[in-house]
Amino acid sequence: MKKKYVFILGFIFPFIGLAQLFTPGSGVTDIDGNNYSTIIINGQEWMAENLRTSTYANGDQIPNITDNTAWSNLTSGAWAHYNNDIQYETPYGKLYNWYTTVDSRNVCPSGWHIPEDAEYTNLIYYLDPSSFGNSTSTTAGDKMKSVGAQYWACSNPTANNSSGFTALAGGIRGPNGLFNGLGWDGTLWSSTEFDNGAVPLTDAWYRTIGCGGPGSTRAITSKKQGWTLRCIKSSAVGIQEIKPFMTKELLKIVNNLGQETLEKPNELLFYIYNDGSVEKKVIVEK
Repeated sequence: MKKKYVFILGFIFPFIGLAQLFTPGSGVTDIDGNNYSTIIINGQEWMAENLRTSTYANGDQIPNITDNTAWSNLTSGAWAHYNNDIQYETPYGKLYNWYTTVDSRNVCPSGWHIPEDAEYTNLIYYLDPSSFGNSTSTTAGDKMKSVGAQYWACSNPTANNSSGFTALAGGIRGPNGLFNGLGWDGTLWSSTEFDNGAVPLTDAWYRTIGCGGPGSTRAITSKKQGWTLRCIKSSAVGIQEIKPFMTKELLKIVNNLGQETLEKPNELLFYIYNDGSVEKKVIVEK
């Protein structure tokens, strides 16, 4: 009878071409004719690019506000380019205040919407099961960020974009209308208000992915902030409650070319698990 010896060569985080956690979507086009690549992850289809539209889905224009005082006084939807300079639109997209996200005319393409806080929670939890019940994930940011330093102010050496989300650091426009953070901050509005008892409510939930760090943070801020947007395809099912993984489960085995395979003796293979980790090992038969 042959004896089996298992050699575990270490755990690594997923990387492009190996532990891909998404499948390509069919893409979507906004009312202005901008085309966006999309990804399907955990059963939901997301834009893989930041929104660039200047028009609501019903055809109404979204105001482009360049004056700082006018921006700070707004309680309705508006957008701006970073530093009021169109050169930043590609690839970073436009910056929108929170009021744009809940306008009934819909800033997203028809059939799509700005994610609620719970939808971002589902996505982050899928990428990092240890984040269940927490505001911050210590690993999801690396799985969401574009690889390299082309669109970031730092090298992001551990970023792998295994989710396909391709987050970019498009910077922010503050409540006072001033711009900062290009290359450093990838911030994304949710459409969910934060109920602090104020009348009217002044804050809303957002997600941020920072330069250099591997994590993702959930927090609140003024609705007057100008941040980037992503859209998610609407579903008749609605938002499903997330539940923590009870056990670590093997999703698939792939070879060094990224091809799915069965377990084989004497061959280096990669075992991909539902928590996003990858085990690199060889089973030696003698």
